[in-house]
Amino acid sequence: WESVSDYFTAAAFAFSLAFTLELIFRVVAEGASAFKTGWNLLDLLAVLAAWIDLGVIPDPSNNMPNLTAARVLRLVRLTKVLRVVRVAKIFGELRLLIKTYIASMLSLFWAMVLLLLAMIIASVFIGQLIQPVVLDPTRDIDVRLQAYEMFGTFTRSFTTMFEVTMSAGGWSRPGRFLTYQVDRRFFMFFFCYFLFVSFALMRVISAVFIKQTLQVANKDHEQVVAEQTRNNKALVARCKEAFTLADTSQDGKLTLQELIAASSTAEVKAWLSANDLDAGEVPGVFDLLDAGNDGLLSFDEFVTGVARLRGGAKQVDVASMMYETKRILTGISEINRILSQTSEQEGPRKLAAPLPSQPPPTH
Repeated sequence: WESVSDYFTAAAFAFSLAFTLELIFRVVAEGASAFKTGWNLLDLLAVLAAWIDLGVIPDPSNNMPNLTAARVLRLVRLTKVLRVVRVAKIFGELRLLIKTYIASMLSLFWAMVLLLLAMIIASVFIGQLIQPVVLDPTRDIDVRLQAYEMFGTFTRSFTTMFEVTMSAGGWSRPGRFLTYQVDRRFFMFFFCYFLFVSFALMRVISAVFIKQTLQVANKDHEQVVAEQTRNNKALVARCKEAFTLADTSQDGKLTLQELIAASSTAEVKAWLSANDLDAGEVPGVFDLLDAGNDGLLSFDEFVTGVARLRGGAKQVDVASMMYETKRILTGISEINRILSQTSEQEGPRKLAAPLPSQPPPTH
């Protein structure tokens, strides 16, 4: 396919242009502080290297007499491979894998140390047991040669145990050979090794890496924000669909009667169930959603209230308590206002009232 290079060149131009435009928009938005972060500097280096590689920007290393500086600049051109890291920054799942791999380096090191220790011990142990078989002239020469090929030296023994540990079914060939051709008691060795190393230890190591992945995912601020954004968009879309179904008058407002009527339909029932709400709680839920206390629900009130009520009956109870508390505080404030007005009106009356006359003293 002779024209394939043209397609690759066009794709390289398209990606370089997209990265350049994004970098320009980010610099315009963030200003001088844009290059205070390592990611933006990495993006700048990758973009420059891409345009140099495409020939749009002249390669300064071609006209430099200093060979050392020219080699350094040519190495800078290799930063075009960092576009892979740039793409990883865009795609959250790929970025999570890379960050997990980097964060798991220490765990990986100690896991390899533990596995190497187990394989070395097993290799030395079974090598010592096989040595008499290899040196026994009374045994069949094919058995001796095969035993030497698998366990005759430490290197051969370690390679065999590595296959037994890492590959699925790797124990089958050496295990069956030693069990049926040498001694059936070797079955217990492979059974215990497979149980405690190939099965138990490998599962423990896998669990450690899964835990590390979850910790990195929980600490990844960008991933958490992106997940919350996706959840919020999905919630708004579901609320929009339910609001449209319930708003039979199509005036952009929901009344209690409309919401009660809509709660009897299968679609709205499913929506209420998905948001941990019950159809029998619609009147109370309507009061909680009606922030303006005007008997009408706008779409903003609807979405905001549903987002606050999601999470099961406990959240509904808390919201109900907050609503009742707000009503009580409103009533108390109204009572205080009335009492204040009454006291202000009664005060001048008491001052204007004449003092009661005292009867003259009797002698």
